[in-house]
Amino acid sequence: MVTSLNNLASLYDFQRRYDEAERLYVQALAVFKHLLETYPEC
Repeated sequence: MVTSLNNLASLYDFQRRYDEAERLYVQALAVFKHLLETYPEC
């Protein structure tokens, strides 16, 4: 899921859809941080 969000954000960034890209980058980062806090051994 995180990879998909990040990939879609990268696509939006490439298309200069910066507001949409930022929203997805922030969402992906939040999920990734949560996963690291929940499973620090990963």
